[in-house]
Amino acid sequence: MSTVNSTLAHDLLVELDRTGATPLHRQIEAVLRDGIRTGRLRHGASLPSSRRLATEIGVSRGVVVEAYNQLLAEGYLTSTPGSYTRVAAVHGQAAAATPPPRSAGPYIDFGYGRIDPASFPREAWLRSLRRVLTSAPHNRLNYLDGYGLPELRTAVADYLNRVRGTSADPSQVLITSGYGQAAALIIGVLAGRGARRMRPVYRRRRDVLLARLAESLPGFEPTGVAAGLHLVVWLPDGMGENDVVAAAADHGVRVAGVGPYRLAGPGRQGLILGYGDLSEGRIADGVEALAAAVRSLGTASFERSSR
Repeated sequence: MSTVNSTLAHDLLVELDRTGATPLHRQIEAVLRDGIRTGRLRHGASLPSSRRLATEIGVSRGVVVEAYNQLLAEGYLTSTPGSYTRVAAVHGQAAAATPPPRSAGPYIDFGYGRIDPASFPREAWLRSLRRVLTSAPHNRLNYLDGYGLPELRTAVADYLNRVRGTSADPSQVLITSGYGQAAALIIGVLAGRGARRMRPVYRRRRDVLLARLAESLPGFEPTGVAAGLHLVVWLPDGMGENDVVAAAADHGVRVAGVGPYRLAGPGRQGLILGYGDLSEGRIADGVEALAAAVRSLGTASFERSSR
């Protein structure tokens, strides 16, 4: 069972009538009891601590404790020392559904448009975030000038002046919230160093992919080599991309065909191979598996791919 408190206080929908004759703890009991009976509060759901719920609904902690104790006595709740108070199993109510296990997915995924997330500088990012949050004035967490956070605008200007040789002033910098405009700014200012560091890594992965294709599938014709994180390989005449995609999946390799991305009409058959988040070893294994998939389509197909 999860050790995480899965129910927020406001999710309990406790509304109190402070002018009526019914005691507050009885009102809390009634709301929770009805929620459990109707299934809104499912078996196993954890409730907020008495202190937290009391603070949110504006009553003393003793009022909530009395309500919880009554529901414990009636069998609607369970509690163990050092753990959360949870909804007990009630006759006629099914336990909360367990989500189905996630598929393990393909053994090797040549999906395109991805970078290598393992290379993200998590520790440096967290250190910077912690340092800024610790020292930032409280008003910096509120809405500020529409041009953006002054410290960020100053940092951007300083970076441009230092690295790009500009003469930018913070007053000339605008921090945007739109993805299209902000992407170029973020990539150029914050991720430039990381992009330069990863460029040779991706180049080596591309070179391994090209070398393995030439060795195992010489009939495949690579193109778009300079794209950065993926390339397109044209298939030999007479070989269908849908057949190759399906056979590759049977061999634990995910590849995409170019067909869905054509603007008009049929065209040459091909595959899109992404390599941004695959190690050099995984790339080599993937090409070998892809070659095995082509072989499984029949001798004629493999001979065409080997020409």
